[in-house]
Amino acid sequence: MYAYVFRNDSPLAELKGCFTKVIFNGKNVTSSFFECQATGVKIEKFEKGEKMHRSSGVYRVSNAGPTKRLPCTDETILIYNDIHATDGLINRLAPLIEMPTNILGKQYEKVYLVTLSNLAEWQQWKQDEQFDAPLVSLSTLPRLKISQIYPRDPYSSSNKPVNVKHLSKVFRYEYEKVDRGNSRRFRYLTVASDYWQPAEIDLDEDEGVYVGLYKFEPILKSSPISGGKRTIEYYKQWFGELGLEFPEVIGLKPKSNGTIPEPPNMVHLEDYVVTEIKAKIAQLNKNAEIIERQAALGKSVSFVTDFAQEAAEK
Repeated sequence: MYAYVFRNDSPLAELKGCFTKVIFNGKNVTSSFFECQATGVKIEKFEKGEKMHRSSGVYRVSNAGPTKRLPCTDETILIYNDIHATDGLINRLAPLIEMPTNILGKQYEKVYLVTLSNLAEWQQWKQDEQFDAPLVSLSTLPRLKISQIYPRDPYSSSNKPVNVKHLSKVFRYEYEKVDRGNSRRFRYLTVASDYWQPAEIDLDEDEGVYVGLYKFEPILKSSPISGGKRTIEYYKQWFGELGLEFPEVIGLKPKSNGTIPEPPNMVHLEDYVVTEIKAKIAQLNKNAEIIERQAALGKSVSFVTDFAQEAAEK
């Protein structure tokens, strides 16, 4: 009620002079939203805000970023991220805004996604603020294909398939699934995104090895530019020659502010490679053999060779 009467942009704003205050459940209502400052509570707003194409006037649903406000209007819906998903969110949330025949049977203007890392703080905040709005579990929402949400106009001149990878933020390195063929020329036809597949990873809890991505190419700490789409393939080759098992690598796109996420329980790929290579070289004392063999073959010194040489000097 507060949103429809007391907001200046409401068609009923002229009636606000008829009210001195609004009391609900014995509490004075002074706004149309709740301000959540509880720790361990992440709120993200999804709304239409990104153009489908540069020259298009059609906007699609995108992540508008974090917020602390939970509005209480009929045009918004609150979703609880019960599966701690970090990718594929658009596939689940966009239908609530774009499709009148979505699973909830109603279209909304905005969707607010609530992710909890501290359930006790959230429960305490709800009790203190008397917050009783229902939350729909994310796991109950079907994950639709982008083409189902935004079907292409068959008469459009830009009738190109949607690449779901450009809507995801977290990926898994799966280059072995790329069919290179027998031709060397195929290497030049393989695009960087072929190395990566969207993945559902809990960046706050899961352990592993990660690397930042710029246009689907790994970002190295030792270089201000991306390392090239075959960098990880070189790493895997060296691990194999040393008898080491290469880990699963998680690729992370930059945040909206341009920074790469740093998961608390994960180690950067370059740090992992340096540590493992140095340890193996120290164990087998093969540093000289590796460097000499590379020089004899006339190959350029790779990143891992640099690490080996550094370990030998120490």
